[in-house]
Amino acid sequence: MTTNDQALHARWITDRDAQAFNALCSKYSQMVYGTCVRILRNPSDAEEITQECFESLATAESSPRGSMGAWLHRVATYRALNRRRGDQRRRDREQSYVRTQASHSEAQWNDINQFIDQCIEALPENLRGPVVAHFIECESVTDIARQEGVTHSAISQRIKRGVELIRERMHKNGIVLGAATLSSLLATNASAWPALPSQLAGNLGRLALAGPQSKAATTTVLLGKLAAGLAVTIALGAIAIAYRRGWPVPGKIS
Repeated sequence: MTTNDQALHARWITDRDAQAFNALCSKYSQMVYGTCVRILRNPSDAEEITQECFESLATAESSPRGSMGAWLHRVATYRALNRRRGDQRRRDREQSYVRTQASHSEAQWNDINQFIDQCIEALPENLRGPVVAHFIECESVTDIARQEGVTHSAISQRIKRGVELIRERMHKNGIVLGAATLSSLLATNASAWPALPSQLAGNLGRLALAGPQSKAATTTVLLGKLAAGLAVTIALGAIAIAYRRGWPVPGKIS
């Protein structure tokens, strides 16, 4: 430690000379802070550790041996590394907890609802149809089998296979689900749609009214108007010619 550093710290220890301690802080604070930032890569944490280093210097009962700069660098390095190791252990524990929870806790509907339709669409056609009919349209296996012209067992197997493929696709995306749980979630939630907005319902109703018959009727009316307009135009032209040639005009009073 330089004679000047010793003198400043001695004045702080014996007289609590704030100006002397401030001089040490001004001289070494940037070095200490830079060391902490380099280790922690977090300015906020580095600021906190820097303060702790100078608190240690302030509470020391005797001046450090050797260089003040070396001593502060050692304290900064030790504290910053401890903070980094502590943070890493905490992150490791959190990640371990998440992995443990994921392996023991199956996903709920809110975890899968945004992916379920994509998974259903990825199914082969022969499986997608029965899955949609059963879980989304709420049709019974018996009714689906009758419509498809196959046995009850065949449709049941297709639905089971479809659920399994959905479950496997979910698992690849980190969502853990058992086949029974997925079937239960689909049966309970897949057909639960939000209420249709009244404006949309009205628009769809008007769209239905504007069907082929209405279009045909509209076309007929338009053609009728065009024909009537053409007839008027012809009549007016004939009257004009009659006037120019002095012919009698129907309806004219002599």
